[in-house]
Amino acid sequence: GVPWYAMELLEGHTLKKVIEQLWGGSLRASQLSRASTTMRASPEDARGGQEPRSQPVLPARPLLELLLRLCAPLAYLHGCGLVHQDLKPGNIFIQRDGRVVLGDFGVAAEFGGAYGREVLKVDARGMGTALYMAPEQSRGDFVDARADLYSLGCILYECVTGFPPFIGSTSRAILRRHLQEPVNPPSQLLGEPLPERLEWLILKLLEKRPEDRLGYAADVARVLSELGVEDRTPARLPRPRI
Repeated sequence: GVPWYAMELLEGHTLKKVIEQLWGGSLRASQLSRASTTMRASPEDARGGQEPRSQPVLPARPLLELLLRLCAPLAYLHGCGLVHQDLKPGNIFIQRDGRVVLGDFGVAAEFGGAYGREVLKVDARGMGTALYMAPEQSRGDFVDARADLYSLGCILYECVTGFPPFIGSTSRAILRRHLQEPVNPPSQLLGEPLPERLEWLILKLLEKRPEDRLGYAADVARVLSELGVEDRTPARLPRPRI
């Protein structure tokens, strides 16, 4: 005689836990100390007897594969005219079969979606999580899907370096850094070179102005695929509404 509803049971871990496990273990101990300094000689170098040129190794590949899988449901969400507004590792679930599920739509809202970049007024200043919040969202300005892409850039930065792009002792301090401070390139934090295209992608997503970022989650997936990141799960997702 009381209202109730059923929800899907998600069995697995959050991306937050996966990041903590990888960066607290073998990834930090071995990949950063050895893999990123791997030298690979090109055929021209081998024939010419020159010193082999250093080729930056793609870091944190297992995490990048998970983010590539996230791009499809995120693109679907945006295609339906919705913006999540609280995209963070704790709201991304990795099921036992490897499927990535985007959850916690408590502050999600509607925008123009497939019909263009119409605007959405945020109802309350500061909705979301400071570590991953887009500048326009923290100001209480109009937001669209590109606010989620900024958050995706923060997550990508954390997957590659082990840390979010901006940290601080208080939420206010973190938000101020998102608003005012340029982000340190991830290669500087690592002290090792990154593939140029990967660093470009991260910094492009973390542009302060929405119009300077990539426009769609599919663009992020395309760049990750160009870098050699593979999606090892079959794509059986519905098409977004138009």
